[in-house]
Amino acid sequence: MNIFKLRYQLAILTLCFSAQLAHSQNTSTVFSPNVTKGASAIEYRFAYDPDLGDIAQRIHYQYGITDQWRLRGIIQVNNTQNRSLQFQYFRMEALWQFLKAEDYGFDSGLRFEIQIPDRNDYPYRARIAWTGAVDLTDAWELRGNFLLGREFGPDRDSGITPEGRAEVNYSINKYLTGAVDYFADLNTTVDSGSFNEQEHQLGPLLKFKFDKGWKGYAGALFGLSKEAPQVEYRIMMSYNF
Repeated sequence: MNIFKLRYQLAILTLCFSAQLAHSQNTSTVFSPNVTKGASAIEYRFAYDPDLGDIAQRIHYQYGITDQWRLRGIIQVNNTQNRSLQFQYFRMEALWQFLKAEDYGFDSGLRFEIQIPDRNDYPYRARIAWTGAVDLTDAWELRGNFLLGREFGPDRDSGITPEGRAEVNYSINKYLTGAVDYFADLNTTVDSGSFNEQEHQLGPLLKFKFDKGWKGYAGALFGLSKEAPQVEYRIMMSYNF
Protein backbone atom coordinates (compact mmCIF):
# COMPACT_ATOMS: atom_id res chain seq x y z
CA MET A 1 0.00 0.00 0.00
CA ASN A 2 1.20 3.52 -0.84
CA ILE A 3 2.68 5.06 2.33
CA PHE A 4 1.36 8.52 1.46
CA LYS A 5 -2.18 7.19 1.10
CA LEU A 6 -1.88 5.50 4.51
CA ARG A 7 -0.69 8.75 6.10
CA TYR A 8 -3.65 10.55 4.53
CA GLN A 9 -6.16 8.07 5.99
CA LEU A 10 -4.50 8.27 9.40
CA ALA A 11 -4.70 12.05 9.31
CA ILE A 12 -8.43 11.99 8.56
CA LEU A 13 -9.19 9.64 11.45
CA THR A 14 -6.97 11.57 13.84
CA LEU A 15 -8.75 14.82 13.00
CA CYS A 16 -12.14 13.19 13.57
CA PHE A 17 -10.94 11.78 16.86
CA SER A 18 -9.59 15.06 18.20
CA ALA A 19 -12.24 17.39 16.87
CA GLN A 20 -15.15 15.88 18.81
CA LEU A 21 -15.43 16.51 22.28
CA ALA A 22 -18.50 10.22 27.94
CA HIS A 23 -19.72 7.00 33.10
CA SER A 24 -18.77 6.11 29.45
CA GLN A 25 -21.04 5.49 26.48
CA ASN A 26 -21.11 2.14 24.71
CA THR A 27 -18.53 2.10 21.92
CA SER A 28 -18.42 -1.72 21.82
CA THR A 29 -19.65 -4.04 19.08
CA VAL A 30 -20.70 -7.66 18.90
CA PHE A 31 -17.33 -8.58 17.48
CA SER A 32 -16.59 -11.27 14.94
CA PRO A 33 -14.12 -14.12 15.54
CA ASN A 34 -12.75 -13.92 11.99
CA VAL A 35 -9.00 -13.37 11.62
CA THR A 36 -7.13 -12.83 8.33
CA LYS A 37 -3.35 -12.93 8.16
CA GLY A 38 -1.84 -9.61 7.10
CA ALA A 39 -5.13 -7.68 7.29
CA SER A 40 -4.88 -4.23 8.90
CA ALA A 41 -7.58 -1.77 9.90
CA ILE A 42 -7.96 1.61 11.58
CA GLU A 43 -11.34 2.38 13.16
CA TYR A 44 -12.95 5.40 14.80
CA ARG A 45 -16.06 5.08 17.02
CA PHE A 46 -18.36 7.73 18.46
CA ALA A 47 -21.21 7.31 20.99
CA TYR A 48 -23.51 10.04 22.33
CA ASP A 49 -26.03 10.08 25.20
CA PRO A 50 -28.44 12.99 24.52
CA ASP A 51 -29.96 12.89 28.02
CA LEU A 52 -26.61 13.51 29.72
CA GLY A 53 -24.87 15.28 26.86
CA ASP A 54 -21.97 12.83 27.28
CA ILE A 55 -19.74 11.66 24.44
CA ALA A 56 -17.29 8.77 24.16
CA GLN A 57 -14.79 8.29 21.35
CA ARG A 58 -12.24 5.64 20.57
CA ILE A 59 -9.75 4.84 17.87
CA HIS A 60 -7.99 1.55 17.32
CA TYR A 61 -5.50 -0.15 15.03
CA GLN A 62 -5.48 -3.90 14.43
CA TYR A 63 -3.31 -6.34 12.50
CA GLY A 64 -3.63 -10.06 11.72
CA ILE A 65 -0.23 -11.51 12.56
CA THR A 66 -1.26 -15.05 11.49
CA ASP A 67 -4.44 -16.66 10.18
CA GLN A 68 -5.40 -17.35 13.82
CA TRP A 69 -4.08 -14.38 15.84
CA ARG A 70 -4.91 -10.67 15.60
CA LEU A 71 -3.61 -7.85 17.79
CA ARG A 72 -5.44 -4.56 18.49
CA GLY A 73 -4.52 -1.39 20.37
CA ILE A 74 -7.29 0.98 21.57
CA ILE A 75 -7.39 4.51 22.97
CA GLN A 76 -10.67 5.92 24.33
CA VAL A 77 -11.45 9.46 25.44
CA ASN A 78 -14.65 10.95 26.82
CA ASN A 79 -16.37 14.23 27.52
CA THR A 80 -19.05 14.70 30.19
CA GLN A 81 -20.89 17.65 31.68
CA ASN A 82 -18.35 17.64 34.51
CA ARG A 83 -15.19 16.98 32.50
CA SER A 84 -13.77 18.33 29.28
CA LEU A 85 -12.25 16.03 26.66
CA GLN A 86 -10.06 13.60 28.60
CA PHE A 87 -8.20 10.34 28.05
CA GLN A 88 -10.09 7.42 29.60
CA TYR A 89 -8.12 4.24 28.93
CA PHE A 90 -5.68 2.31 26.75
CA ARG A 91 -6.41 -1.33 25.96
CA MET A 92 -4.52 -4.13 24.27
CA GLU A 93 -6.39 -7.09 22.78
CA ALA A 94 -5.30 -10.41 21.29
CA LEU A 95 -7.92 -12.39 19.37
CA TRP A 96 -7.37 -16.11 18.75
CA GLN A 97 -9.63 -17.77 16.18
CA PHE A 98 -9.55 -21.48 16.97
CA LEU A 99 -12.47 -22.67 14.80
CA LYS A 100 -13.19 -21.74 11.18
CA ALA A 101 -16.48 -22.17 9.35
CA GLU A 102 -14.97 -24.02 6.39
CA ASP A 103 -13.89 -26.79 8.77
CA TYR A 104 -16.56 -26.76 11.51
CA GLY A 105 -19.59 -24.95 10.06
CA PHE A 106 -19.17 -21.91 12.33
CA ASP A 107 -16.42 -19.53 13.49
CA SER A 108 -15.27 -19.24 17.10
CA GLY A 109 -12.53 -17.47 19.01
CA LEU A 110 -11.23 -16.14 22.32
CA ARG A 111 -10.10 -12.58 22.97
CA PHE A 112 -7.68 -11.63 25.75
CA GLU A 113 -7.63 -8.02 27.03
CA ILE A 114 -5.64 -5.79 29.36
CA GLN A 115 -7.03 -2.29 30.06
CA ILE A 116 -5.00 0.53 31.62
CA PRO A 117 -7.02 3.46 33.08
CA ASP A 118 -6.30 7.17 32.83
CA ARG A 119 -5.49 7.58 36.55
CA ASN A 120 -3.51 5.61 39.12
CA ASP A 121 -6.47 5.62 41.54
CA TYR A 122 -8.71 3.83 38.98
CA PRO A 123 -8.70 0.02 38.59
CA TYR A 124 -6.99 -1.94 35.84
CA ARG A 125 -8.98 -4.65 34.08
CA ALA A 126 -8.15 -8.05 32.60
CA ARG A 127 -10.79 -9.82 30.54
CA ILE A 128 -11.34 -12.91 28.42
CA ALA A 129 -14.11 -13.01 25.84
CA TRP A 130 -15.63 -15.78 23.74
CA THR A 131 -17.01 -14.94 20.30
CA GLY A 132 -18.91 -17.08 17.82
CA ALA A 133 -20.58 -16.53 14.45
CA VAL A 134 -22.65 -18.76 12.18
CA ASP A 135 -24.25 -18.17 8.78
CA LEU A 136 -27.88 -19.26 9.02
CA THR A 137 -28.45 -18.66 5.28
CA ASP A 138 -26.62 -16.76 2.55
CA ALA A 139 -28.18 -13.54 3.90
CA TRP A 140 -28.57 -14.16 7.66
CA GLU A 141 -25.76 -14.33 10.23
CA LEU A 142 -25.93 -14.78 14.01
CA ARG A 143 -23.15 -13.61 16.35
CA GLY A 144 -22.67 -13.92 20.09
CA ASN A 145 -20.12 -12.77 22.68
CA PHE A 146 -19.69 -13.68 26.34
CA LEU A 147 -17.12 -11.75 28.38
CA LEU A 148 -15.64 -12.25 31.86
CA GLY A 149 -13.56 -9.47 33.42
CA ARG A 150 -11.69 -8.86 36.66
CA GLU A 151 -10.58 -5.50 38.03
CA PHE A 152 -7.31 -4.94 39.90
CA GLY A 153 -5.93 -2.07 41.93
CA PRO A 154 -7.69 0.79 43.75
CA ASP A 155 -11.47 1.22 43.76
CA ARG A 156 -11.96 -2.14 42.02
CA ASP A 157 -15.23 -4.07 41.91
CA SER A 158 -15.27 -7.37 43.78
CA GLY A 159 -15.87 -10.58 41.88
CA ILE A 160 -16.04 -11.23 38.15
CA THR A 161 -17.81 -8.85 35.74
CA PRO A 162 -19.83 -10.85 33.16
CA GLU A 163 -21.26 -9.38 29.96
CA GLY A 164 -23.31 -10.84 27.12
CA ARG A 165 -23.81 -9.60 23.57
CA ALA A 166 -25.77 -10.84 20.56
CA GLU A 167 -26.28 -9.64 17.00
CA VAL A 168 -28.44 -10.72 14.08
CA ASN A 169 -27.24 -9.56 10.65
CA TYR A 170 -29.15 -9.47 7.36
CA SER A 171 -27.24 -8.78 4.15
CA ILE A 172 -29.39 -6.46 2.03
CA ASN A 173 -26.86 -6.30 -0.80
CA LYS A 174 -23.07 -6.23 -1.15
CA TYR A 175 -22.96 -2.67 0.22
CA LEU A 176 -25.59 -2.71 3.01
CA THR A 177 -26.24 -4.93 6.02
CA GLY A 178 -28.96 -4.40 8.60
CA ALA A 179 -28.49 -5.65 12.17
CA VAL A 180 -30.06 -5.74 15.62
CA ASP A 181 -27.68 -5.63 18.62
CA TYR A 182 -28.27 -6.65 22.23
CA PHE A 183 -25.92 -5.80 25.13
CA ALA A 184 -26.18 -7.03 28.73
CA ASP A 185 -23.90 -5.71 31.48
CA LEU A 186 -24.58 -8.07 34.40
CA ASN A 187 -22.70 -6.14 37.12
CA THR A 188 -20.57 -8.60 39.14
CA THR A 189 -20.77 -12.17 40.40
CA VAL A 190 -20.73 -10.77 43.95
CA ASP A 191 -23.69 -8.45 43.40
CA SER A 192 -25.49 -8.99 40.09
CA GLY A 193 -28.64 -7.15 41.18
CA SER A 194 -32.03 -7.33 39.51
CA PHE A 195 -32.72 -6.87 35.79
CA ASN A 196 -33.38 -3.15 36.31
CA GLU A 197 -30.13 -2.76 38.26
CA GLN A 198 -28.19 -4.15 35.31
CA GLU A 199 -27.64 -2.45 31.94
CA HIS A 200 -29.60 -4.06 29.10
CA GLN A 201 -29.67 -2.36 25.68
CA LEU A 202 -31.19 -3.24 22.31
CA GLY A 203 -31.12 -1.40 19.02
CA PRO A 204 -30.74 -1.32 15.23
CA LEU A 205 -27.49 -0.93 13.31
CA LEU A 206 -26.88 -0.26 9.61
CA LYS A 207 -23.53 -1.28 8.16
CA PHE A 208 -22.15 0.26 4.97
CA LYS A 209 -19.35 -0.90 2.68
CA PHE A 210 -17.65 1.62 0.43
CA ASP A 211 -14.99 1.27 -2.23
CA LYS A 212 -11.26 1.19 -1.45
CA GLY A 213 -11.51 -0.41 1.98
CA TRP A 214 -13.86 1.99 3.78
CA LYS A 215 -16.68 0.73 6.03
CA GLY A 216 -19.23 2.61 8.11
CA TYR A 217 -21.75 1.82 10.87
CA ALA A 218 -24.61 3.90 12.25
CA GLY A 219 -27.20 2.97 14.84
CA ALA A 220 -28.77 3.46 18.24
CA LEU A 221 -29.13 1.49 21.47
CA PHE A 222 -32.25 1.82 23.62
CA GLY A 223 -32.35 1.00 27.32
CA LEU A 224 -34.42 -2.01 28.34
CA SER A 225 -33.64 -1.65 32.05
CA LYS A 226 -33.77 1.35 34.38
CA GLU A 227 -30.00 1.40 34.90
CA ALA A 228 -29.26 1.57 31.17
CA PRO A 229 -29.16 4.90 29.30
CA GLN A 230 -32.49 5.70 27.68
CA VAL A 231 -30.84 6.00 24.26
CA GLU A 232 -27.32 6.17 22.83
CA TYR A 233 -26.45 7.09 19.24
CA ARG A 234 -23.42 5.44 17.67
CA ILE A 235 -21.31 6.06 14.56
CA MET A 236 -18.27 4.06 13.45
CA MET A 237 -15.92 4.38 10.48
CA SER A 238 -13.08 2.03 9.52
CA TYR A 239 -10.44 1.80 6.82
CA ASN A 240 -9.18 -1.68 5.95
CA PHE A 241 -5.93 -2.32 4.10
